[in-house]
Order: sequence, then structure tokens, then C-alpha cells
Amino acid sequence: MLMLATLSAALVPGRLPSVAPGWQPGWLSHPPLPLRMALDAADTAAAASTTTSTASTTASVRVDLLQLMPMVPPLDPTAPPERVVSLDGDERVSSLAWLPDTNSLALVDAGTLLSYGGNGAELGASPLELARAGGRELVSCTPFGAAEVAASSNDGTLNVLSLEDDTAAERLPLPAGLTARLVHALSSRRLLVVAEQSSAAGSAGPLSSVLIMSPPGEKAARPFESPWLGAAEVDSGSWRARVLASSIEGRVSGVATAADESLLFLSVGGSIGKADFDAEDEDSTAQLRFQQHCALEPNADAGALAVDVEGNVYVCAADGVHVFDEFGEELLTVRTAGRVRACCFGGSNLGTLFVSQPDGVWAVKASVEGVGVQSEVIRKRIEKQVRSRAPRFLSPFFSAFSCSFCFFVCFFLSHP
Repeated sequence: MLMLATLSAALVPGRLPSVAPGWQPGWLSHPPLPLRMALDAADTAAAASTTTSTASTTASVRVDLLQLMPMVPPLDPTAPPERVVSLDGDERVSSLAWLPDTNSLALVDAGTLLSYGGNGAELGASPLELARAGGRELVSCTPFGAAEVAASSNDGTLNVLSLEDDTAAERLPLPAGLTARLVHALSSRRLLVVAEQSSAAGSAGPLSSVLIMSPPGEKAARPFESPWLGAAEVDSGSWRARVLASSIEGRVSGVATAADESLLFLSVGGSIGKADFDAEDEDSTAQLRFQQHCALEPNADAGALAVDVEGNVYVCAADGVHVFDEFGEELLTVRTAGRVRACCFGGSNLGTLFVSQPDGVWAVKASVEGVGVQSEVIRKRIEKQVRSRAPRFLSPFFSAFSCSFCFFVCFFLSHP
């Protein structure tokens, strides 16, 4: 028998003006819901298994449903969370990233980039320690290519680290006056960077900017495409930076994009804002306009963000991970014993939500596919298939015929 409950939540959209002169997030209040169904994963695990390892891994992490839903919840409340990486209890993990080409989990622990799993190894095995980008302590990381990771460091620089050669580090140029804080991978090897800028006179706190970094040698299609000639391509010889938003008031602590990269989410303070954007529009100079998507309870700070293909937004906080639907309504919470500093989707088909808290990294089974970076091998394979569809062997003949035809048309029109 399906239980139906009337759920009320007062949505008070905050007034978020254009980014200039600044984004000032408002509060979105969620009154207590009349129905709360808490499914404690520890009780479920105790009934299903008597092993001490299972009992210990479910004692501090559980999934709480905040309302009855007619559909399957994005996270499975009946599957006990599992600790896949054990830590010493200090809040040192600042970033998590799933590396699809190596099937491994990368995390920044106390400024050092570590990689767990890969090549068939278990996630809990001894990690592979990578260099700190020239001795600098890292803050945020994201996949970049098949064997590389882009990372920001505590001195505000942005670097590309090789997973195969721990001494290789390429420093990426940022516009003057900006220091990198967060980095997020986009398609076509682009990087979405959250940077801090010098505070303006009269500003109470830091100002943040969001920009897209495009790598050198990127192949970009021109507007005109022919079924005979294929897409014309241009080659860029240096990194390009395009500012999407500037003078955002407050420190941005989380960034994520929708599955189709049409929406950008930022967390500032206790609010999560969203804006429409187009990563492919290289010629756009318009500043993004943010509106409030959702918010945590008053006096709560939002942290790192993750998104799934259904549009649900996962917000890290002091008491766990809060999950909001595409309309900004809170669906469930992953309760933890300590503050969650980072989260990401990974595993097979991106069907696992990885959550970091002081005692380690936990894996929560998801019912939906998360948004993550596509495998570089698969991306190149798709590009090769797209290019092979155009009959390139006709290109020289078609070009000569087109030129000749245009010449004769112009000649006869000019000589009636």
C-alpha cells in the first residue's frame, strides 16, 4: 500500500542579481516536514550481516529520506554504506575525483594527491602517492586526460600533473590578479576554474571569479560544416581563458555542472546558485546571471557539490550530504559523524557516491547515474567515428568542382 503524505516547504527564492557588482546569496527556508522516514543503514546491515566489518562501516553513515517519493530515491537507503578508504580521523581530505581511464579514486589528503585502486586493485589498498606540483600543497583536483590530473595549489597556481611521471607538472597561466581555488573538468579537455581576485574597496570579504580554460591544440569546429568536406578545424597554440563571472561576493566552496553542461552550480555560504551557460560559446562576453537554486539551514555552510543525470544536486555540509532535486526541494540526507569535505560520483557506470569524512572515504550506492568526466579513450574513439562518417576521399574533387562552378557562374553573370 502506497503511503501518501502532504509535504509543504516554503520556497523563498533569494534575490540574486547579476554577478556585477556581486552575487549576494539569499536564504531559502525549509520548515520542518510533517513526515520523516529515517532508514538507518546500521540496522539494515546488522540484520543482513553479522560481520564486524559491516557493523563498523555502517555505524557513522546512513541515508535518511526526508519524504516519501513516488519514484526510486537517488540513493539507496537499504544498501549499507561501506568505508573504502580508512583515514586517521583528521579533516585533511579537501577534494575527491574519479579517474575513469584508470578506474581509480584520486583524493587530495593534507595537500598531497593520492590515487586508490586502478589496474584491478581494491580501493582500500595502499595508495599511489603523487608529487605536490613542485612542493606546493594541493587543494582541488579533477581528471584531465587519460593519465593526467588538473589541480589547484595553496599558492593559487593551477597545474597539470601526470599520473605516470610524478615529476611532471605543467603550470597553467591565469589572468593577472587571479589565484585558483577550485578546478572542475568539462568536456573537450576544458577546465572550469574558480579563482579569487583582489577585494574591492568597501568589500567585506573575498571576491571570486569563474572562468573557462581551453588547452592549446584544441580542435574547434567552425560554424560552417559540409557533409562532403566535414567540419573545418582550427588549432589554438596557447591556453585561452574566458571569464564567465566576476566580482562574486564571498568565497566559492563548491562547483559543479549539469550532465549536458548547460547549468553551472556554485555554493557560497549556505546557498547554492545556478546559472545558464554555454561552454562552447567562445565569443560570448556576457556575464552569467545566477539565481538561487536551494539553501541549507541558516548558519550552515555549503561545501563541495556533485550532480547526477536527473538534475539532483548533492551538497556537502557539516552533518553530511544534502540532496536537492532539480526544483530545489530537499529529498534526503546522507548523515555522517563528521563534516563532509568532498564528494564525487564514480565506480561502474558512475553508480556510487563517494563521501569523505574524518575517518575515511565512504561509498554510498546510488540508484541514478552521476555526472562525471568521460573516459579519454572513449572520447577519442567517438571523435574518430564522427570524423570517419564524412567521405574524405571526395574532398579534393568536390573542392575543385565547387571553385570551377563558382568561377563560370560569376563569368556568365558578368558577361550577359
